[in-house]
Amino acid sequence: SLIIGGNRGIGLALVKHAKEMGHEVHATFRNPTKELQDLGCATYELSVDVPASVEAFLEQVKDQQFEFVIHNSGILKWGSEKKKIGELDESDLDAISQTVAVNGIAPLRMLNGLIKSRSLADGSKFGCTSSNLGSISDSNGQWYGTRSSKCLLNMAMKTAAVEVKSRGIAVGILHPGMVKTDLLLSGGINAGIPPEKAAAGMWQRLEKDLTLDTTGTFWNAITGKVLPW
Repeated sequence: SLIIGGNRGIGLALVKHAKEMGHEVHATFRNPTKELQDLGCATYELSVDVPASVEAFLEQVKDQQFEFVIHNSGILKWGSEKKKIGELDESDLDAISQTVAVNGIAPLRMLNGLIKSRSLADGSKFGCTSSNLGSISDSNGQWYGTRSSKCLLNMAMKTAAVEVKSRGIAVGILHPGMVKTDLLLSGGINAGIPPEKAAAGMWQRLEKDLTLDTTGTFWNAITGKVLPW
């Protein structure tokens, strides 16, 4: 298994859960953490929004073929997320652009690269951490960066799922719920489920529910409910 963004929060919990299931685990980090290093899995430094960093990473794993890949890396720019239309300035729009690059485009870059390098092949499953904030029909204002980036992610993964089905590769889009992580705490939100519960739900969807028949589905990882686009 390969976890993109496995150094803290949900990602670290995904790594731990995979280890508990007996997987050989590979994980990437932007900033190393002792918690990840102590788990003893293969680790790689990676900035998902920097093409040269992605190319270097893909070169490192070119001889590996992964049964499961979860793209979990993401950012949240609090300064712009709570603003409404008419309140945004150029710095907010720059923050939204950065969020789209990391949350929306980077997973597509990674999926594309792993397929080109044949690290994903017949029988592989690719999951990504999305959010119900990416649902157009469920939008109720604000959160422009997260909503736009996750909506792009959902569409990109749904489109890719159609194209790679013939290769035997399945793609799952996962909303882990509101998860109590340092990312939310940094914005003053002290609520949500433990990362371990989110990780368990994500792995359940990927292992049990994601097949070539269900590829491209947008799930609530905890309940298994299919979410609206």
